[in-house]
Amino acid sequence: MNIHPVFIQAFYYAIVMGLMTAAIGFIQKGFFWKYIRVRMSFGKLLIVKVKAINRDYFEVGRIDEGQLVYKCNTGTKKGKEEKRIDIKYKSSFYRSLGTSWIDVDEEKNCVIHPDYKKTSGFDAVKFNSLYLRALYRPQLTDQQQRLILLAVIGIGIICLAIAFLSWQNYANIGMITQYMAKGTTTPGTI
Repeated sequence: MNIHPVFIQAFYYAIVMGLMTAAIGFIQKGFFWKYIRVRMSFGKLLIVKVKAINRDYFEVGRIDEGQLVYKCNTGTKKGKEEKRIDIKYKSSFYRSLGTSWIDVDEEKNCVIHPDYKKTSGFDAVKFNSLYLRALYRPQLTDQQQRLILLAVIGIGIICLAIAFLSWQNYANIGMITQYMAKGTTTPGTI
């Protein structure tokens, strides 16, 4: 099998480009891939510049119902946890490198405006947990809760059965009263 030299040269250039792209991603500690992801989203995502005590790092975020949502390594065993921060002002966003950016203080979990004014902060991980718990129905995990729920459903079914039997007895008492008024002792005889 004889491969054309142009295809061999194109293959070699592709290998060199792939290695250079991997090297750029490694040197920039993940910023390059996050930037490419945000750039390819065509405005749906934005870059979150998280200002920590000793360094700045970047995360990919999105706006959901007026709140900034992004995943961040919180240092717990769970790894990356989702944070949700309320955005009060449009002036918090700025454009750089053709994408939208926003700055966030890691310690206070607050938005930093481009003029370096900070908004009030809070615990963003707990806020997101409470927000998601409010959105989704609670799961019954306790055995005692399940037993109580089954007991309530059973009592409801028993109450319906008693109501049905009482209604039938009421109808039968009405028939017996009519027969007694006519003076007959057995139903069906006139």
